[in-house]
Amino acid sequence: MRRGFVQGMHHRIWIYSSALSLNLLNLETSYKRSTRQKVKRASMVPRYMLKVLKASIPLQSNLSEA
Repeated sequence: MRRGFVQGMHHRIWIYSSALSLNLLNLETSYKRSTRQKVKRASMVPRYMLKVLKASIPLQSNLSEA
């Protein structure tokens, strides 16, 4: 494997994970602050991080109907 290819893959993974984390922060609406403040709070307060993760899970899943 070429070194540039591996670095490119790491860059893509970072881009996808950062986009996903921003989307999750935007789904959580109980803390009415900027995205930057939400990022800081999620990194310092484990309970808030769990709240952000829970906000991404739908309450009713279509998997039970299948």
